[in-house]
Amino acid sequence: MKTFFKTLFIIALVIVAASAGWTSCSYIRSYKVSDDYGFKNERLELRRNKKDGHLLLLNGWKAIKMDWIQKATADTLSAFGWNGKCGYINNKTGEIAIAKRYRNAWGFSDGLAGVQQDGYIGFIDHQGNVVIDFMFPAYGNDLEGYTFKYGYCVAADENGKKGIIDKTGTWVIRPEYDYASVCKDYAIVANEGVQMQISYDGIVENPYVLANIEPLYYSREEREYSYEEEKYYTDFYAYCAGGRWGLMDKHCRRLTRPIYDSITALSGDIFRATLMDGSSELLLDANGDIIK
Repeated sequence: MKTFFKTLFIIALVIVAASAGWTSCSYIRSYKVSDDYGFKNERLELRRNKKDGHLLLLNGWKAIKMDWIQKATADTLSAFGWNGKCGYINNKTGEIAIAKRYRNAWGFSDGLAGVQQDGYIGFIDHQGNVVIDFMFPAYGNDLEGYTFKYGYCVAADENGKKGIIDKTGTWVIRPEYDYASVCKDYAIVANEGVQMQISYDGIVENPYVLANIEPLYYSREEREYSYEEEKYYTDFYAYCAGGRWGLMDKHCRRLTRPIYDSITALSGDIFRATLMDGSSELLLDANGDIIK
């Protein structure tokens, strides 16, 4: 019996020594990542392998290899990914809190985190329990795309239309829009570049919301051989709705729909409009009509 326990002890020592040796070699072959990831434990150190570029999270002699990790937020868990699978690390202890089993993972917010599985998005709690089932199609949102804010989250249906869900997964604003954004007391939604302010009980508070308004002006050199330019302001404005621009006069009359990537003035009554491909252009007159 003594021989058995002695053998187990030796095996354990070998494993620890091998692990410590691997960590030491990995440390030597890596450099510290300069970005501040906000870990809540000063012992945690994030390093990058000099050869393959992979990240290494060190906590004493322990090390976790990864492709990426989310910067720490107010939450204790941070999403990370390795070899095509995502999970969560406790940014206080450096331990894996939720194992790598998801295609993609977003940060925790309001106690929930969006995760992707089999092409659909669901939401889990800190123990990895599924709170909102996998029923929302994944449409390539960025890392912060599926996060709750003020108790609400943007999601999409099978047709790619966006709406707002609450923490039970119930649609509070039906998925009928090309764009949706969560604000504290209301949402901003848009279809074909036209934005609306809508409350979470579905009431449209403002049917036409502008994201930005800019006065239009053109420039001319003050005199020959001079690099100084004087701005000549027109009686027209470019307005933005849903990420697109339109032309407006000084009486706030919208002369065009917001269908352009940008609008600039060439003179007091001629304007250059760039299409949404970012390169094609056309000219507009003072009525917003295309100059042929």
